[in-house]
Amino acid sequence: MLDVRRLVLLRDLAALGTVTAVAELHRVTPSAVSQQLRLLEDETGIGLLERTGRSVHLTAAGHRLVEDTGHVLTALERAQDRLHAGTGEPTGPLRIACFP
Repeated sequence: MLDVRRLVLLRDLAALGTVTAVAELHRVTPSAVSQQLRLLEDETGIGLLERTGRSVHLTAAGHRLVEDTGHVLTALERAQDRLHAGTGEPTGPLRIACFP
């Protein structure tokens, strides 16, 4: 199964364009971001990034995964919202007993 945090890093790389910008956004080092992206490539078994010199670009597979990541994150947010939707009120069966 793919790690959601790594998917978020890939999505942010597509949006921001550089590993350094992604690292600053997440307050980690650029090498940590690069390492996580390499692990994501290992998880998928597909090259998601094209490295040329010091720059990184997404491959076609990387762009497809970023698009699907948007759907995954939306589904996770929806699930979290549904989970917390009933926390303000009591839920479950209510049994009342009355004795004369």
